[in-house]
Amino acid sequence: MTATPARLALAALAAAALLTPGLERAGISSPFADPVSHIRAQDETTYANSALDLAQQGHWLTPRVMGRFLLYKPPLLVWLSAASLRAFGWSLASLRLPALLAAIAASTLVFAFNPEPLAALAALLLLLADPLWHTFARLCYTDMPLVFCFTAALFCLARDPRLERRAPFLSFAAAIAAGIMVKNIAGLLPFAAAVLYSLAARPPDRPRPTRLLTSLVLALAAAAPWHLYQFAVHPSWFYADYIQVQLLNFGVNPPAGSSQPALLFYGERLFASDPVLALCALAGLIPLARSLRQRHPASLLLASWLLTVLSSLAAFHYRNLPYALMAIPPLALTGAGSIQLLPRTRAALPAFLAAALILKAFFPSALWGLSFGASTPIPEAAPLRAYYATGRANGLVIADPADEFYSATLPGLNPRYLFLDPTGTVARYDPHYVYLGITVTTTQFNHLDRALYTRRLRSWGLGNNAPLATAILADSPAEATAFILAHPELDFDAPAALAPTSDPGHATQPAAPGRLFLLSKSPRLTPRQPLPAHW
Repeated sequence: MTATPARLALAALAAAALLTPGLERAGISSPFADPVSHIRAQDETTYANSALDLAQQGHWLTPRVMGRFLLYKPPLLVWLSAASLRAFGWSLASLRLPALLAAIAASTLVFAFNPEPLAALAALLLLLADPLWHTFARLCYTDMPLVFCFTAALFCLARDPRLERRAPFLSFAAAIAAGIMVKNIAGLLPFAAAVLYSLAARPPDRPRPTRLLTSLVLALAAAAPWHLYQFAVHPSWFYADYIQVQLLNFGVNPPAGSSQPALLFYGERLFASDPVLALCALAGLIPLARSLRQRHPASLLLASWLLTVLSSLAAFHYRNLPYALMAIPPLALTGAGSIQLLPRTRAALPAFLAAALILKAFFPSALWGLSFGASTPIPEAAPLRAYYATGRANGLVIADPADEFYSATLPGLNPRYLFLDPTGTVARYDPHYVYLGITVTTTQFNHLDRALYTRRLRSWGLGNNAPLATAILADSPAEATAFILAHPELDFDAPAALAPTSDPGHATQPAAPGRLFLLSKSPRLTPRQPLPAHW
């Protein structure tokens, strides 16, 4: 039995009702992207800065962040968020709307995957009761749009396993192309799952190799123009960001991160955040294994989906919990399959899952609870908003930053960041920034060769030096303190431990707990646009 339009509409409404509330409740980057390790969603500041720049300044083909090109990933998410900001105004809701819509659409597709109504309902409830699903539905992150593309592609394959009909075939290729434009080679994972399925399925239940290959060619052709443009116009920057840093450095030899085996890292966190989903998925492996022996197409496709996701998580060396969002839809479908273990009381599983969802809502602060967008604010955010409102234009340097780079989302503030980096970790994240003068030492900043770095930035295609020296490296606290003393013309937001004991050039004011504003005694002021209430 295929899901009727009325049931699909109800599933979409249920997803919207559970995922939309609290869209603006958490400030930028304040939710925990990894609640086990207490790592906040820092990447949202990057996308927010870039989307605001696109909405206000343009540069649509080549997005920027803090004045420099942003080519780590293709720009589909930033395009969508910028278009939303242009259409609906400057707000957190506008910024996060594309991710929310992707979550609602992906939830509806997961419901539609299973033709049996109670199993479909169980899958939807497992998905909508998952805390990570809630978190990333309310964040401007690439992961939820990618998961939607992944789910949409495999939904097309499930509806037409041979990809013979025009609409599923073209939609399959379009979903892969969109995935590539969201998150580079990760967008190819649905194609890899389709290949695995094709190898395992019986000939009548699988697409012809030429059909699969044609879909790949169409997807690559759709994603190619932006890539070819960047390769032609910004070859050095494109190679450094897209290939060297994103794929090689983080994929093969990450500069920092967990040393845990990948599947242990992700499995531990998925179980801690949603034990109900984990246990149901484990139970669902039993009927899935039984069905695989019969080479049932739906089971083969689900197994291929799971295997592709788990293999990709293990292969990519950088450990980052948001990547595991890809596993939640197939885990929910596997968990819904455990309904087959209850042949006489099938309604018991959806009833239990509905009760679990309600229970999670009553414990919003628990790791496995549903906070509906609430999160612990970043302590530095409120003082930085207050500083922004003063209109000071001396230039703000944030020493030993703890604001998750929230300050970068305050238009016109243009902060610099002073890092304590005795081991050189910051420089290893983006080695080309050192060459271009985006990352400099305190000594280099004090004697900045603007002409040299401007020439280098221009040779890499950037016609201005706005990102010059936005990251400053100090080997020790003493060096950071000396840097503050050497620049009375600048404002600083610094830990109290770094503040000079005697500083004739700065006046001190309280900032976040344990931090101080060291404000230049020669202030410059400029008018600034007011911030949205929840920004």
